[in-house]
Amino acid sequence: IETYDEDTSASTRLAMWGWTLNYVSQHPLGGGFGIWRNSQIEVEVKKRSGEGNTVSTTSAKQKDEARGFHSSYFEILGEQGFVGLGLFLGLFLVSLAKMRSLTKRYPPGSENEWIGAGAHAMFVFILVYMAGSAFQALSTQSTIYFVLCLGVSLSLFAVRLEEEAQRGVVRDAAAARTKRMARA
Repeated sequence: IETYDEDTSASTRLAMWGWTLNYVSQHPLGGGFGIWRNSQIEVEVKKRSGEGNTVSTTSAKQKDEARGFHSSYFEILGEQGFVGLGLFLGLFLVSLAKMRSLTKRYPPGSENEWIGAGAHAMFVFILVYMAGSAFQALSTQSTIYFVLCLGVSLSLFAVRLEEEAQRGVVRDAAAARTKRMARA
C-alpha cells in the first residue's frame, strides 16, 4: 500500500477512472460503447531504489491512450453516463432486495426451503460479482444477467406458488360451504 504509486497497473487504473469522471462531467449521458478508445491519460510512475536511509525516488511521466476502464462501474459511467449507471446499479439493488426477501420468506425447514436457499445463493453471487467488477470491466459479460434473470424466474415461481395456495384455500372454503348448504 505504501508503494502503490510504483505499480503502473494501479496508477493507470486510477488515472483512467479520473479521465472517466472528467469525461462524464462534460458528457453526463456518456459517450457510447467504445468511448475508452478516446482516452488519453498521463501517469506518473515512481521508482524507489536503495535500502535503509539511502532510498532515492525517481519519477517519470508516461502517456497512454485507449486504456480500458478496469471497472464495470466506470465502464457503464463512461459509456452510458449517470442514467446508465443508475439503471445498472438499480438492477443489482432491486435483485439483492428481492433475493433477501425470498431468503426470509422461505427459511430452512419451511415447506419450500429450496427457494430460500436458491435466493441466498444468488444474493451471495451478486455481492461477489459487485465486489469483483469494481476492479474488472465485466458489465457486458452475460453471466451476471443470466443470474439476475434466474432470480426473476425464482421470484415469479414463488408468486405463483402463493397464488395457487391462496386459490386452494378459496376453493376449499367454497367446497365446505357447498357441503353445508347441501346438508341443510
